[in-house]
Amino acid sequence: MRKVFFRYIFFQFWPPFFFGLGVFSALIFFGMLFDKLNTFINMNPKLSLFVAYLFCQLPYYTNQVFPMASLLATLFALGKFLKSGEWKAGLAGGYRPLFIISPFILCSIIVSIFHLGWQELVSPPLYKKSQGIYNYKIKENATWNRFEKKNISFSVPGYIVSALRFDGNKNEMQKIIADKYSKDRLIRQIVAEKGRWDSGKRKWIFFNGTVIDYSGKMPRIKRFSSYESEVKIPLKNIIFAELKYDEVNISSLRERIQTLKKVGSKTHREQTFLYLKASFPLSNIIMTLIGIAITFLIGKTNRMLDMGIAIVCGFVFWAFAVISGAAGKVELFTPFWAGFSPVFLFFAASLLGLRKAKIL
Repeated sequence: MRKVFFRYIFFQFWPPFFFGLGVFSALIFFGMLFDKLNTFINMNPKLSLFVAYLFCQLPYYTNQVFPMASLLATLFALGKFLKSGEWKAGLAGGYRPLFIISPFILCSIIVSIFHLGWQELVSPPLYKKSQGIYNYKIKENATWNRFEKKNISFSVPGYIVSALRFDGNKNEMQKIIADKYSKDRLIRQIVAEKGRWDSGKRKWIFFNGTVIDYSGKMPRIKRFSSYESEVKIPLKNIIFAELKYDEVNISSLRERIQTLKKVGSKTHREQTFLYLKASFPLSNIIMTLIGIAITFLIGKTNRMLDMGIAIVCGFVFWAFAVISGAAGKVELFTPFWAGFSPVFLFFAASLLGLRKAKIL
C-alpha cells in the first residue's frame, strides 16, 4: 500500500512540471523574439535561417526556467493534494508528513540530474550556434567573434613564450620567441616567424626560425623550416579570448582553469562560473522544498497565484545568483561561496519554512 501511495504522489508532479517548463520557456522566448523582431524585419533573413536561430535559442531559455517549473509543479500538485483531502487521509492512514512529501523531493532530484545534462550537453553548443547564425548569417557581420591579440606572453613549464601577434581564429602566432630555462639559467632560445597549433600532436609547430643552444660553453645556432616545440598549451578560445558563460559547460571550464594555471594566470572568474554552473541544477531541489513550505504556510491558493509565486521566487533566486556571481568575479567572494551562497541561503529559508509548517 505504501508503494502505491508513493507512486500516486510521484506521478502527480510531472504534468504541472512540464506545463510550467513550457509556459515559462515560451514567456521568456517570446520576450526575446519581440526584442529582436525589429532587427529581423530590417535584415529580412531567409525563413530557414530564422527558424534555425529560434530552434537553437530555445534550449537556452528552457535551461533558465527549470527551477521555476519545479516550484510550480510542487505548488500545483501538493496544493491539489491538500484541497482534495488526500493529505488528511494519508495522515489518518498512518503516513508521516515526511513520507508524504518524499516523492516530491525524489522528483526534484530527478529533475536536477536531467537539468545538469541539459545544461552541459544541450544548451551551450546550441546557444553558441545560434549566436553564429545571428551574427554571421543574419546580420552578415564577418568580423564577429574574430579574435586577435598583439604582444602576448605566457609561461609553460620550462618556457617563457612571447609573440608579436596571436590570431585566435586561425590558431596561429607570429614573430615568436620561446626561452627555455633551467635553474634560472637560459639554456635554449627559439626564434620563429610563425607558429601553428597542431591539434593532432597537441603541440605548437614553429616555422622558419632558429634554435640557439646555450647549454654548452659556446652558443650553438641551428636553423629550421619546421620545429615541433615542447609548448603544449592550446591557446585558442582558452587563455586570451573572452569567456562567454552561456557558451561553456563545466567540462570546458575545468579545461580552461587547468590551462590558465599552467601559464600562471588567475582563475578566479573561471572558478566562479564553474561553481555557479555546478550549483544551478541543485536549485530544483531547493525550489521544491520552498514550494512545500509555501503550500503549508499559505494554505489554499489558486493556480494564478501559484504561477505568480513561482515567477517571483524564480526571479529573486536569479537576482541573488547574479549578485553573488558578480561579487565572485571581482573577488569580493571566494569562487565557491559566489556559486553556492544563493543555494545555501534559499535552502536555509526552506528548512525554516518547513519547521514553521511543522513538516520537519
